[in-house]
Amino acid sequence: MESFLSERKSNPTNHFVIGNDAGDADSIVSAISLAFIESVYEDRSITPIVSISKESFIHERPEVNLLFTYAGIQFASDMLLFVNDMTSMLREDKAKQRVNITLVDQNTLNHRLKAFADDLAIVEIVDHHKDMGKFQKTCFGNDRTVAFSRSRALVASACTLVAERLKRVASGRYPSVIGALLLGVILMDSVNLDQSIGKVTQRDRDAVTDILSKTDWEEGVPLSNIYINAEDGGNNHY
Repeated sequence: MESFLSERKSNPTNHFVIGNDAGDADSIVSAISLAFIESVYEDRSITPIVSISKESFIHERPEVNLLFTYAGIQFASDMLLFVNDMTSMLREDKAKQRVNITLVDQNTLNHRLKAFADDLAIVEIVDHHKDMGKFQKTCFGNDRTVAFSRSRALVASACTLVAERLKRVASGRYPSVIGALLLGVILMDSVNLDQSIGKVTQRDRDAVTDILSKTDWEEGVPLSNIYINAEDGGNNHY
């Protein structure tokens, strides 16, 4: 993962993945994980973007920085591209080439990217919020995943949708860094799979089970003492 992030920061591609303006753990990790998965397992050239500034990431997202550290990524802020980096690149490349965008944890364009809308093509959406029906001409079919129905999200986390993609495309064991990042956010968003909170779904539980069983935890530094509220009410630590 570190070599992937360093390469993308040094040589960004013409296809970016970005989460919503809030830039919470789900938006950040789903963007980075999906870009990695599509690049490594699907032979695509995707660059992840953190949807907030570097300063906000450092000072306002301690839980995300801690998760990266647990996953074995030190000094994550120095390896990542942020939304202000992206807008600078778009200004430099304006009118030169069209840029493809994947939206994660959202299905509308980020506020800071609206000035560049004519130069952007939304080609993929991976989200769990109400579909606002935008970008139908460029993003449809299997490239449009919106897990929302009847006024309810069908998963607690966009990272669950990314984990489902990982399960479909990966052969063999998952890298520990991806397992740790996805697992950490799914557990945060579902409040440790606690049914009483009303957010967790069976798809979240299935994703957690798959990550725990298929990740090569011996490959790197595993997460320790992850609390999981089991369906039967028992407490498990992994």
